[in-house]
Amino acid sequence: MNQTLSTLCDAYLENGTGSVALYYSFDSGSVSSLGGAGNFTGVFKNESPSFSVGGLTGIVLDATGSTANAAENSLKTKIENNSFNLSFSNIKYGGFSGISFLNPTDFDSEFVYLFSFRKTQSEDGVLFGSLVKENFDNGIVNFSYGKGFNVGINDRNKLFFQGSDAVVGDYILTADQLELADENICSLKVSPYEVTFAHYNLADDEFEQQYLRTDCKIQNLDYTQPLLIGGSPTYLRSGKTFSGFIDNLMIISGNHNPSDLKAISSGFVATGIPSSGNSYSDEIVTGHSIVTLTPIGVTGYQPIITGYQTVISGSQLIEFTLVADPSPYSRNDGDRFFTGYTLPNNSGSYLEETSFLIPDYNYRPTGDDAFATLNLRNSGDFVTRYTLTGIRNLSATGSIPLYGLTPITGLLLGEATGYQKTTLSTTIFRTGNLVEDLQFLDQYKGRYKKDFIYYLDKRL
Repeated sequence: MNQTLSTLCDAYLENGTGSVALYYSFDSGSVSSLGGAGNFTGVFKNESPSFSVGGLTGIVLDATGSTANAAENSLKTKIENNSFNLSFSNIKYGGFSGISFLNPTDFDSEFVYLFSFRKTQSEDGVLFGSLVKENFDNGIVNFSYGKGFNVGINDRNKLFFQGSDAVVGDYILTADQLELADENICSLKVSPYEVTFAHYNLADDEFEQQYLRTDCKIQNLDYTQPLLIGGSPTYLRSGKTFSGFIDNLMIISGNHNPSDLKAISSGFVATGIPSSGNSYSDEIVTGHSIVTLTPIGVTGYQPIITGYQTVISGSQLIEFTLVADPSPYSRNDGDRFFTGYTLPNNSGSYLEETSFLIPDYNYRPTGDDAFATLNLRNSGDFVTRYTLTGIRNLSATGSIPLYGLTPITGLLLGEATGYQKTTLSTTIFRTGNLVEDLQFLDQYKGRYKKDFIYYLDKRL
């Protein structure tokens, strides 16, 4: 662990570097090997200054050789710009016995993963995982349960947390609100009933976080089981599942604020000048105030008077009335005939000119074509004569109102357009070491800045 990162841990963690259980920088300087008798495997050494290397060495499973140098060289060929290519091999480490915050009987402990990585393919994969599934059967009760968990990136480039519980079964929590970039620095806080993912943008000095709650109690890592980087003992795909590079991985015990973790993560990619004995204030984010944005729009319309129209004096209203002649008269079949009709609701009446046809007689055509003359009879019947009559003159004075429609505006309930998030912060005072004049290391210049939308490994 470099001096800058160690100083930042001492400044921002309650127990300083004593809280760091494991740290890998994945650079060539941390490479070593294990083995003997012509069978060696390359390893990454745990760089945490507070824990012994024994049992916490990261074994690179596919970096093997007949000599120590051969195994180490096989490992070093997969290191690019201080990043290890997980497409080459999983890294396995275990032996957490004695580290209380990872003990499976300590259900109330909290711990944090702080890591940086780069995904190179769109396919989902496990970045690091320890999930194993076991079965309990005493002859009366039989159920399956899980220990540990998997953390990965899905094919939509979203972080996910996978677990298994005896009651709810398998479950996955997805941080769908966090927009990842090509290069990313992230953290994961694991608590008994929830996990918190955070994404850090050091170039703009900001971070985003998302809380994800489970319906079951998360079991801590079983220290008898290995933890794999780049894979998992239990996943829908086995072996090397993550395609990409990992730059840094740190496991920290306790509950830590993302603003402090952001400051620590700057030691992954930058170096500065440590100074001691300083007192300084630091503003930390304590949460956010969320306000629903509800739009104002048209909720309906109402009539309003737009003016008045003067009624023309002495206007005429003609009203026709249908009058039936009380004396029926004779009409022969086919004679010219006027009949009358009254409109519905007494709204008027009219005469209709037609040819008289004898009622209830079945007329048949005299030819086959559509215009054949009807077969009229040489007879007739008595019918009623109708005439139209009536006229009425009206005189009126005054005016009538003219109406138009106007929109009614108001809140569109239930149709929120978004949310306004206000950052809540407080100022705390620290006394101790401070890192000044932080500058990005050459190999990290231009990386980790989220300045575009990242989707399926492509820049849009």
